[in-house]
Amino acid sequence: MDQVLTHSLALRSFMMMLLSIFGGLALVLASVGIYGVISVASVGNEPAKSACALALGARPADVLRMILTEGLNLSP
Repeated sequence: MDQVLTHSLALRSFMMMLLSIFGGLALVLASVGIYGVISVASVGNEPAKSACALALGARPADVLRMILTEGLNLSP
């Protein structure tokens, strides 16, 4: 009887596992997308800031580090 029950629920169990995997993947993709939008919005004024820094003598590596740190930091 256990075999019959397991066999009859195998397809339903597989579909639920597949649905869970796709749901988790959708959650991860949505989180990455929201993070990307927020980080782009927070780095929106970077061209002017980086141009000023370069004009005042900052090295390009320092400007790149500044942009990456502000892009990864979500606080305003």
